[in-house]
Amino acid sequence: MKNLSVAVSNVKGGVGKTSLALALAYTFSDHLGHNIDYRTNDPFGPKPMEKRRDTAEVNVTILDYGGFEPVGKKGGEAAELLNEVDCLLVPVRYDGLSLVAGKSILAKREKSRSTFVIGTECSQKDCGILQAALGYEVFRFRHSTASPSILTENRSPYEIAEENSLLTYSWKGWFNDVQAIAGKILDE
Repeated sequence: MKNLSVAVSNVKGGVGKTSLALALAYTFSDHLGHNIDYRTNDPFGPKPMEKRRDTAEVNVTILDYGGFEPVGKKGGEAAELLNEVDCLLVPVRYDGLSLVAGKSILAKREKSRSTFVIGTECSQKDCGILQAALGYEVFRFRHSTASPSILTENRSPYEIAEENSLLTYSWKGWFNDVQAIAGKILDE
């Protein structure tokens, strides 16, 4: 069985770290059928989550953290963790503070390691500008009503959407974005 570790990090709050990390956890588990282990260093954030399947082919560990104190590490060890994980996702909004904070995380990551910037709440054009500014491939992650539901419902947005076909339609762009990001992570 393949093991895959993914860190979602930015030192700026409110850039979509937790929404993205949980969306990926549910996508890897409920949509793709992989085992997941979700952890965060936010004491006010979601509880750790683990989902296992007998038929899973991949174990995915998702580390959702802000600042420079990642799960199980002290501040000085953050750069080490950023280079230990298989894939680093840095959510960035199209604004100056978010961009500067994202750059500080990207500077700690070895260039040869799998790293992606996630343009949260960005237009496709804004994602292109972020890609040019940061020098990393940028994927779009649109906000939708799916984001609050994964934080409050304590169940998968895929499960919720199955109960109401109108949600599937309204969440279509969000589902497509998350699945594209998950697919890219698996391809690396």
